[in-house]
Amino acid sequence: MESEWQLRLGALLAQHPEAAADLSSLLEDLTVGPSGQAISGGVHLEARAEGDGQVYQSVRDQTVNNYR
Repeated sequence: MESEWQLRLGALLAQHPEAAADLSSLLEDLTVGPSGQAISGGVHLEARAEGDGQVYQSVRDQTVNNYR
């Protein structure tokens, strides 16, 4: 998917080189989270639960309503 977007954005910039500054600004805005922290790198989550154990994992906000 990443390579497909690289091709699309490359074609867009080839046709409209004047859009480079706007595109760069947009991409910078997308890499900054709502808290102002920069988002970079990947995420790998791994967990195990045994018996009656439960696992809750989240990269961002998470709400757990565990009514039993």
